[in-house]
Amino acid sequence: MDGWKRRVLEDMGVSEYVELGLGEVILLLAALDGKPLLGLESLHLMLFLYPYVDSGERLLFLAPYSAKAERELLRLEREGLITRRSGRVDGRLRVILVATQRGGERSKTLAARLRRGYAVFGGFAVRRGAEVLDELAALKRVYNGLGFVEAGVRIASLILAGDERVVSRFSTEELPALRLYAKAFLEELKG
Repeated sequence: MDGWKRRVLEDMGVSEYVELGLGEVILLLAALDGKPLLGLESLHLMLFLYPYVDSGERLLFLAPYSAKAERELLRLEREGLITRRSGRVDGRLRVILVATQRGGERSKTLAARLRRGYAVFGGFAVRRGAEVLDELAALKRVYNGLGFVEAGVRIASLILAGDERVVSRFSTEELPALRLYAKAFLEELKG
């Protein structure tokens, strides 16, 4: 972090903080509550909906995807912090992401630091660390394990509700078609 940003944090009275990047957020999600992440589409959806981390998520067909997030995930695997395996969950073959023992320990240390202080995202956004942990836990609780169709339904519903986390990622020219497609998708599912 640049020196002037550190001075701004000090002027704000923020002395204890953690700089959270994409890799740290993925690790926290994988280790929170001791349960694995169920499905890459679930992870990408959580990152897509979390506005404080720059994951580069874009909507593909029915779910968000980010090559940047995939690269971070591979780095975490190479460092032995997360393992990836396949297995059946609710009758569906899923990719399962599990924090290793080392990854779990690093996540616990990171979470403890966050509970005592603040999180800094991208060297600019400053948030209370405990709130960040609560937000990530809520994302995991709601979206972990969703399949592609469920992810598509959630995204379409958020589009129609005008959820800023989703619609802000599109240009004003794209929004009318996006709303039309979301409505048609949901209506076809009701079939």
